[in-house]
Amino acid sequence: MSEQMNPSSAQEGSFLDDFDTPQYIDASRGIRFANFILDYIFILVVIGVLAAISGMEEYDYYGSLNYSYYFLNMTVYIVYYTIFEGLWGRTPAKFITGTIVIMEEGTQLEFAKAFLRSLCRFIPFEPFSGFGIPWHDSLTHTRVVKYSSIQ
Repeated sequence: MSEQMNPSSAQEGSFLDDFDTPQYIDASRGIRFANFILDYIFILVVIGVLAAISGMEEYDYYGSLNYSYYFLNMTVYIVYYTIFEGLWGRTPAKFITGTIVIMEEGTQLEFAKAFLRSLCRFIPFEPFSGFGIPWHDSLTHTRVVKYSSIQ
């Protein structure tokens, strides 16, 4: 009997393994865009509060943004996404839309990957990568899925 037709050459349990593999439901582009907008609003509020508390003026006397404001923006973005996604796999927007970030293989998001995802958001033109798989997902081997599909 040829190797292809020999039933004993098939991997044991491969048929049953198909039933054990969870089927995660990826978040739609619309939901991901809503996450982006909502998180952007939350981040702007945090930046505004921190700028007001610190007495930071948004514009210097030349009428351009000062470097401390750029630094504040970048720091808030990185800390916001890293803390929320690193601890819970979800930002406030993802809690609202019922989505969560997981590793491609279905495990919980690693804190280091959450930090890397945050840094990837600063890649030029990264927001336009959302028409396919966003770079902050593809570079970190993560995905955003509906929270209900992981329970």
